[in-house]
Amino acid sequence: MTRPNDKSAIRQDVLSRRDALSEADRARMSAAMAEHPLPFLDELGEGPVSGFWPIRSEVDPRPLMRRLAQLGAGLCLPVVRETGLEFRAYAFGDLLDKAGFGLSEPPQTAPEARPRVMLAPMAAFDRFGDRVGYGKGHYDRAIERMLADGKPLTIVGLAFSLQEVERVPAEAHDRRLDWILTEREVIRPSHL
Repeated sequence: MTRPNDKSAIRQDVLSRRDALSEADRARMSAAMAEHPLPFLDELGEGPVSGFWPIRSEVDPRPLMRRLAQLGAGLCLPVVRETGLEFRAYAFGDLLDKAGFGLSEPPQTAPEARPRVMLAPMAAFDRFGDRVGYGKGHYDRAIERMLADGKPLTIVGLAFSLQEVERVPAEAHDRRLDWILTEREVIRPSHL
């Protein structure tokens, strides 16, 4: 049984469930996310939308990213640096560099970008909009830094429905999600 106040235990439990999904199921479920009505489209403004290249058994945001690009949104991807995440412009067909942990990132020559909408990966989530990441805090620090510039940022968490937990033990530095997208539904967190 997962201890409700232990992010590490929640992460381990939920990721083992996610890892049990077949590749075909993950592809089908990821594609289903791109078919939902997207209520955050009005918040796009001039964009861009930051996506991510999937690793291990996580959601594949590329079908959703393709849909957003077809609707005219610019895209960017995160790049992991010692100082934290930075975001660089990306378009389908651009070459990506291989990075640590199986990541694929835009090259240093790609222009820097500040996302207007962020598609965020996660290990687990609850209906209050709290998320469990992968334990390094990259997204929390990037979100905090971007919100400090005073410009709007809409955070959309992407996960399979089996990654939902009753309650995530949120900490003071955690930033709640504005929307959650699963293969089954679009969730407007109850804190909003």
